Amino acid sequence: MTYEDVITLLGEFGFYQKRVYFLLCLPAISGCMQALMSVFTLAVPDHRCAIPGLDNDTWDLQDSKHTAMFNASIPTSDTLSSMCRLYADVTPRLRTSNWSYPMVRNGNFSYADNEGQGLRETTSCSRYVYDTSSYTSTIVTQMDLVCENQLLRSHAQMVFMSGALFGSVACGLPSDIFGRKKMLMISLVLHSVASLVITWSSYFPFLCVLLFLNGAAVTGIFTNAFVIGMELVGPSKRVWTGYVMEIFWSLGMMLLAPIAFFVRDWQRLQLTTSLLTLPFLSYWWLVPESPRWLMSRGRRQEAEAILQTVAKTNKVCLPEKLLDGAECLREEERQVEEESVLAALQHPAILTRCFVIFYAWMVSSLTFYGLNLNVGSLSGNVYVNFLLSGIMELVSYILCLCLLDRVGRRALNCGLMILAGVTCTATIFPVLYAPPCKNEDNQ
Repeated sequence: MTYEDVITLLGEFGFYQKRVYFLLCLPAISGCMQALMSVFTLAVPDHRCAIPGLDNDTWDLQDSKHTAMFNASIPTSDTLSSMCRLYADVTPRLRTSNWSYPMVRNGNFSYADNEGQGLRETTSCSRYVYDTSSYTSTIVTQMDLVCENQLLRSHAQMVFMSGALFGSVACGLPSDIFGRKKMLMISLVLHSVASLVITWSSYFPFLCVLLFLNGAAVTGIFTNAFVIGMELVGPSKRVWTGYVMEIFWSLGMMLLAPIAFFVRDWQRLQLTTSLLTLPFLSYWWLVPESPRWLMSRGRRQEAEAILQTVAKTNKVCLPEKLLDGAECLREEERQVEEESVLAALQHPAILTRCFVIFYAWMVSSLTFYGLNLNVGSLSGNVYVNFLLSGIMELVSYILCLCLLDRVGRRALNCGLMILAGVTCTATIFPVLYAPPCKNEDNQ
């Protein structure tokens, strides 16, 4: 009797598996939120240099005198200059005139009358003001990650994704050695701690360290939860359950949009979503170790205890010594484990297929994150756009689930790859040839 036979006898997707699998799917919601949180926490609002000497300067011009100060200080010939440059000769004059005659009198700017219309030199900003209509506060506005420091913003996102890459590698082999549940719990603890501490991080290098750890934790949670779930259900239910976990990921996107809409301060948003991770620490008592992994390690009594619990919950009558007839299972699992890597290295066909799958997954991830992380660059309301993106992802999972057995894996995968390539390429044409539209309010 193989492990698959035992699971079939227990019920391929009975009440016990449904309960555990539902618990395993929930962290995908918070994982998605943390993976795509930067759409809101690293958002770049409209900004410009703060007017020197004006401590209460705001993005919106308050009155005619404020407008005159703005015209005296900020070049408006092009967008980049208006965001990142300041007239170099303004600061000393402001200090001597204190925004009074001859520069501003009764709200009228008279600098050009006195100095002529000559070309004026500009300098970089020492302080910025930001438009707070869409975001009260972001990491960008708190740390001034704009203009000369704008690359640091992309570095922060790159660090998170580097952590995700590290986590996908680092959580694989250790889960085979130490167990799926232990690696899942380590990832959950790291996820909770890193997410919470990010809330109060004001030092950029420290923030990057936390983002790296959080990225590794998110990947570790998803991969280990996925494996535990797959090893608890029967063969005929694995396609369905695999898609269900992805559906919870899209639910995370759909939940993040309204949360971010009502919580527009990045620290409060980070704290709100981080608190959602704390209940997952109870999984040490709620989620079992994978019986399949226990059998592969020769821990038959522990595996049998879990399987007996599954049988009791599913109301299935099984012999007390359930695995007595499955002695061959341990050798079977060891043989599969030892031969799997060697097979990929020794057989060109398997190795080629692995590289094709790896490349396809890389392209899919590049497209997915490239589109979703830049949804704030689209016209319209960023919160609505993000919500629509989550809804479309949910719809795509449901459609794929319905078509997978009818169309086939290869045909469906190739067809969707072609569709994605065509649609992404087609976006070039409206960008190049569509008439420009007026700036829209992203609030």
